[in-house]
Amino acid sequence: AAAAIDLRVDSPAAGGTVESELFMAELKGLASAAGADAQGYDVMIVMDVSKSTQNASAADVDEDGVRGEDPHLGLYAPGEYADDVYSTDPEDTILHAEVKAAETLLDGLDARRVRVGLITFSGDVDPATGRQRSPDQQDARLEVPLTQDYAQLGAALRRVLAKGPNGATNFAAGLRLATKELAGLSGAVSSKRPGARPVVLFLTDGLPTVGEQAPD
Repeated sequence: AAAAIDLRVDSPAAGGTVESELFMAELKGLASAAGADAQGYDVMIVMDVSKSTQNASAADVDEDGVRGEDPHLGLYAPGEYADDVYSTDPEDTILHAEVKAAETLLDGLDARRVRVGLITFSGDVDPATGRQRSPDQQDARLEVPLTQDYAQLGAALRRVLAKGPNGATNFAAGLRLATKELAGLSGAVSSKRPGARPVVLFLTDGLPTVGEQAPD
C-alpha cells in the first residue's frame, strides 16, 4: 500500500483567486509522507544543461524585480544586445531556474531521511550532421552521487552554473545514468540503500534532440 501523505496548503487561501502572466499558480505549503513505507528516499536530480537552457525562462528567477526576456524576440534596438545573448537578465535563464528549483528542494528536505544526487546531461553533436559524434559517447555526468551532505550538492550546483549551457539534449543518457545510480548497478558510484524509495526529479526545457528518444 502507498504511504499516507499529509498535505498542507498555505497559499493560495481557500476560495481565493489566483492570477499569473505565466499560466502557472504559485503553491506554498508542506507535503510529507508517513507510515512504514516512508523509511527514506533516494532522490536523483537529473538536470538538462544543453545549449537551449541559456534562453530566458520568462520568470524573475533572481527576484531582482526584472524579468529577463529573449532580445531576439522583443523590440530591442539593433546592437543593444550581442547576438549570443538570449536573456536580457543573465540570471533569469532556464538553467538558473533549474538550479534554483534544486536549491529550493534541498532547503525543504531532511538529510536524515533523504539522500540526494545530481546528474547533468546534454549531448555532444557533429555540427555538420546534427547527430552524435560517437555512438558510445557519454552525454550524462554524475556531478554528485547520492549523499546526505547537502552542502556538497550546493557547491556542485554553483559549478554547473559557472560552466554554463552546452551541447544538444540527450534525455536517454540522463535517465540511464540515474537508473544505474539509484539501483546501485554495476559501475555505480552510489550505493543502494535497502528500504529507500528511489525518485528521479527530471528538469528540462524541451524535447530530446540526440540519443535513443530523439526524432529523426
